[in-house]
Amino acid sequence: MTRWSIRQDPPGALGFVSLVTGPESSEVVLEVSLVDKSGAARATDVVPALTPYLLRSSEAFFAARFPDGSSGTDLRVKVVSSRPAPQAIETLVGSIVVTAWLPGGGLSLVGWLENTSRRPIAPTGLVVVGLDVEGLPRASAEGAFMPPVIRPGELLPFRSDVLRPDQVHEWMILAHGLPPVYPRPETVTLDGELAVRQDPQGRPFAVGRIVNGSETPRSARVGILVTMEDEWLSLGVFETLTSLPPRSTLPFVIDDFPGLEERLAAGEADWDDLNVEAFVNEIESDAAVIQLETEITAYEVIGSRLYLRGQIRNEGASTIAAAAVVAGVLGDGGELLTAGWAAPAERLVPGSQADFLLVMPVPKGADLTLAEYDVRAFGVAD
Repeated sequence: MTRWSIRQDPPGALGFVSLVTGPESSEVVLEVSLVDKSGAARATDVVPALTPYLLRSSEAFFAARFPDGSSGTDLRVKVVSSRPAPQAIETLVGSIVVTAWLPGGGLSLVGWLENTSRRPIAPTGLVVVGLDVEGLPRASAEGAFMPPVIRPGELLPFRSDVLRPDQVHEWMILAHGLPPVYPRPETVTLDGELAVRQDPQGRPFAVGRIVNGSETPRSARVGILVTMEDEWLSLGVFETLTSLPPRSTLPFVIDDFPGLEERLAAGEADWDDLNVEAFVNEIESDAAVIQLETEITAYEVIGSRLYLRGQIRNEGASTIAAAAVVAGVLGDGGELLTAGWAAPAERLVPGSQADFLLVMPVPKGADLTLAEYDVRAFGVAD
């Protein structure tokens, strides 16, 4: 172990381990013990390394949690399991280009990964670690990256949201990848152009439709990169709450673009100069998707948000896991004005029901009097 720090609230530890002897490894699982001055273990946590590989050329990073009230002065770390590392691992180079505060005090980091090799690489993991002035780890977060494959010389955007960036002096990016397994058809796409709008308070959001063109369920992540000329301004991320049904087209919204509202309000960016680029990262699922019954019970506009309430029902014979409600609000010309997703129930047994609440941004100047509501619900068989 080369560097580590112990946290008191909540009790835990962050640290790096390096390979001294033995073969390079993947899927590394560590036993992290908090010990007192006598060397006795006061608390132990078994965790996977957040960076999936233990290589001679780089450190593996871990984050451990201990029970409340745990105390100690040192750490003891040992590898409890691992697999041989693939021969074709590539290290990706990264950089942070945008930082913006999140509501509640967290920090959103937007950056890029670069493939400096001569072949396409599929990223297998990304962790951003905050180091203090002494180089000790103080905060960390995994990153959401798009798209699934990065070609030689390309820059791939990512976003990491760090909840407690205390005492951080600089950021360290740990990312690796492997050659992709081909063929990898792109079956989840976006239908038409994205619409980037602002609500009555000037907050930006993007609406669009996501398409699963395959015969199998798919989960997906969508990233919307907002730029002005060559400057990256923000990255909004949407993830499906459950698997997309086969051959489906569903609306979605992204109303979380950290830092963009402030840049617009300060005159550092102009609506007319904004450009957007979309990225889709899909994951195949073998779960069966089952449709659910829906009913709208109430809706009202308060401020810049539309509140849509209703109920979903499982009238089938299977228990449903990860139920999701999706709504699209259409203008009198059929245009998509706004949308929303919600997860009202983790499990829904046959004959049961659950209430839902969708909170959706309202476009500035939009009249929802004659709007139509397209509401659907589905989940996967448990």
